[in-house]
Amino acid sequence: MFRVLLLSLLAPISLFAQFINSGPVVGAVTDSSARIYVRTSLPQQFALEYSTDSSFATFETDTITTDSAGYLVAITDVAPLAPATKYWYRFNFGGTVDTLSGSFKTFPVPGSRGYVKIVVASCNYFDNDPIFESVRAFEPDLFIHLGDWVWPMAALGNDYNLYPDKQSESFAYRYNDRMMRTYVLPYTPITYTYDDDFSTNDSEGSTYPEFRVDVVNGTVYNRMTTVQMPAGIRDGAIHSYDNFFPHYPLVDTAHGIYHNFTIGNVEVFMTDGRMSKSPRFDAFVYDSTTNNWTFSPPPGHSLLGEDQRDWLMDGLENSDADWKLIGNGVIFNKQYKRILDVGMNLQQLQFSFGGTQGTGATLATSMAYNWVGYPEDQQPLLDGYANGTIKDILFMSGDSHSSVLDDGTNAGIPEVNSSGIAAGDEGYLNYYVDSVGQLLGFPPAIDSIWNGGGNGVDNMNFSDTYAQIEIFGNDSLRVCVVDEMDQTLGCMTLIHSTKLPSGLETVMSESDEFFTLIFPNPAKDQLRLLLNDSYQINNSDYLTITDLGGKQMRRYNSKQLQQLNMTVPLQDLAQGTYLVHYHSATKGVETRKVLVVKF
Repeated sequence: MFRVLLLSLLAPISLFAQFINSGPVVGAVTDSSARIYVRTSLPQQFALEYSTDSSFATFETDTITTDSAGYLVAITDVAPLAPATKYWYRFNFGGTVDTLSGSFKTFPVPGSRGYVKIVVASCNYFDNDPIFESVRAFEPDLFIHLGDWVWPMAALGNDYNLYPDKQSESFAYRYNDRMMRTYVLPYTPITYTYDDDFSTNDSEGSTYPEFRVDVVNGTVYNRMTTVQMPAGIRDGAIHSYDNFFPHYPLVDTAHGIYHNFTIGNVEVFMTDGRMSKSPRFDAFVYDSTTNNWTFSPPPGHSLLGEDQRDWLMDGLENSDADWKLIGNGVIFNKQYKRILDVGMNLQQLQFSFGGTQGTGATLATSMAYNWVGYPEDQQPLLDGYANGTIKDILFMSGDSHSSVLDDGTNAGIPEVNSSGIAAGDEGYLNYYVDSVGQLLGFPPAIDSIWNGGGNGVDNMNFSDTYAQIEIFGNDSLRVCVVDEMDQTLGCMTLIHSTKLPSGLETVMSESDEFFTLIFPNPAKDQLRLLLNDSYQINNSDYLTITDLGGKQMRRYNSKQLQQLNMTVPLQDLAQGTYLVHYHSATKGVETRKVLVVKF
């Protein structure tokens, strides 16, 4: 609590820095370089000073100039830097050091294997000190922002990207969000992609959808209209990102702001699901005779555009990285197609859903907003993961105002949907979809959509949330959903494909018959075992730990386990993957995979 109070007291001081009125923001970090954004109050020439010594006993200097032609913005490339090294930076204006400063850590050398921590989040509109303090305490190597960063159009208008001065203001507006400015930007490099926070809500390229329901003489008519925005908004948004965010090299600004980069043995693909997106209503065909719509995406109906899709598939199939992370604004989960189909079957049925009036078609079109509405883009990823040409991947999505997990069983590939870090209405969609689905005879969402849990999935936790990703060399990747009370709503661990004999699952289960939970997993010094409350330990029960080859490393009888309070020491086990077997006298054997790490 003291840390939160202290940072809150310091924040107003930073706001009134003497020379800088936006930033600094660190992006495009590699093992040997970084880019730093800053905007000044007046045209200035000044010095960027950076050092591996927080006292700045010695430091390097770059000269920076801001002018009116560049809207007082400078993005400085800082190089060469040492890999995996922490740097402090500050700004010197003619002998006066500005009150705004910060630090960041460069990435490990590409291909090197170690311990990497990443935060994934999106949709921040309000203050929520506790959840951002949790982000700060996690000390991530990188913050991945998947869109809806305080919605600049609220202050500047939906057409702000038509005007270069407002483009500059829009990024200053994002950077001056108190939560990001206090807890993230001074400490953590960031990468970012638009969701629809570059213009009108639900923007799709140069269009946006309008849906309404008319009732005439008792007949329900679902109206779908695609509204054309000024064409310059899309191009302006790309130009705005290119000029006012410290980004990684962009692949092709004619088609969007997609890009990729490497952090150690992890390659991140940040996709742009907005700038080349086909209008979603193009996938719906109306029959005026029956007053029915059919979902039938035409050839070329795309979320990414052909060029970006080819770039993504080629990159995933040919990446040398142990782990591949894909970032995109909207949900990938293939099970949303089932919800879309239900909506189409009930398209004229009126209902109130989470306080919103609509019809089955309302539900269907909202699902078509996601990847299931664009099978030309989704199916190649599903096929590549199923046939093994793409492996060891995690899809990261946003926009939904909830955070949920699936190990790929339902989603098609492993996915974390991380959204609503400060939005105020998290998880309601999952809760209502789950409730309605069960009324229609569908299994609970925990079994059929998001088996890793999260907001509103088998619970009524509607707190703000974000995702923590931990990567343990080429052994495993663990991702958890954390809420504003610093509670973990769900976790899943992916085992690297090279670490498993043929036939073993690559995803570690979090709930089975005997074990309620094994944690922490991965573990370093000890392992805590929780058994299901309904299970009674028998005197003849015992537990063994073996390596993947079946060699027994430990054996504990029931008395020993009770003496240890079900806590198993691991200090003398070498780093690697092990199998924990609980042998029940009445129910047989249950096995869990556990990772031991020594980072």
